[in-house]
Formats: sequence, C-alpha cells, structure tokens
Amino acid sequence: MALFKKNPPAACPKCGKADGWRVLTAEASLDYVNQGSAVNSFSLTGAMGKKSSKLRYHCDSCGYEKAY
Repeated sequence: MALFKKNPPAACPKCGKADGWRVLTAEASLDYVNQGSAVNSFSLTGAMGKKSSKLRYHCDSCGYEKAY
C-alpha cells in the first residue's frame, strides 16, 4: 500500500551532507541479511520472500545508515 511508503531524504538526516549520502549495493544488503541466517535458518527465506524490499542508505561523512 503506497500510503505508508516513506521516501528517503535527499541528504543525510544526521549530518545534513548530500554528497556522501548513497544507497548501498545489493551485495552489501544481502550480506546484511546473511548475517542473520547463521542464527536462524529461516531468516534468509523470509527476507527473500518479501515483494517490497527496503534499500539501505549510508552516509560516508558520519557513517549513519537507515533503511527506506
């Protein structure tokens, strides 16, 4: 449902810089999911079954990360 979808900001919400605010690659996002699969074998299956996946954004200036 598009009513509850939150768009990422144009700049980092923590430091306000836009030049280092970027989306992480798909490989980095999958590595983040795979870390949980070592503890729970069903976590990767559940994450891959979702139709809408969140993208993780990272700020190179301050190190802040957030999923949108």
